Amino acid sequence: MTMLISMPLSILTRIRDLPPQVETVSGTLFDGRADLSGGLLLVWNTDWNKVWSGRLSAPFVLSGRETMLTGDARAGLGGVGLVATQGRATPEILALFPDAAGLECQGQAVVAIDRVLWRRSDIQAQGELRFRDLSCNFGSQKFDLPPTRVDLANEGTAARAVFSRDDGTAELFGSIRVTPDRWLRLRIEPEGAQLIPGMPSSSATELEMPF
Repeated sequence: MTMLISMPLSILTRIRDLPPQVETVSGTLFDGRADLSGGLLLVWNTDWNKVWSGRLSAPFVLSGRETMLTGDARAGLGGVGLVATQGRATPEILALFPDAAGLECQGQAVVAIDRVLWRRSDIQAQGELRFRDLSCNFGSQKFDLPPTRVDLANEGTAARAVFSRDDGTAELFGSIRVTPDRWLRLRIEPEGAQLIPGMPSSSATELEMPF
């Protein structure tokens, strides 16, 4: 374990190709940095005290021109995910998702995630995201998102994200439910459908799919 963590990333990248979103890496798995698409920089430092307990814990900073997120990435018997993640995320992050090619957005999200941990038996989620002044274009389509709050919570063994208007009315837009056996359930309320060009809004829409 110690040898793997302290091995230079330049050696590891000869064995395994980097994801396309990673442009360059330096340092080690213990203490390193990665230049990412969109001008983002990821810097991390592994907590050695937790390595000996069989759990990797790596405090990190993800930064860009307008993005600044700090948190703690975890991996081990207790699950894989993020804890104590907070800061400001902007559309720069879209560059990390190839499926978002062609989507252009302006605005920001304030992130305050206590934990999102994927475990074999359940998914732990607690926290919130608050979107402000978000406007997006995809081809000829344009949509503006009003102030929106996303609340993360547990629902049995699943995790649930609830989207609502963040202006005191708490108008419900929809929700996403994710289960440990990799099923996703999406529910879009009529109020949320009105924000999506061309989507029927006479009643709620539900979709369920594996991923």
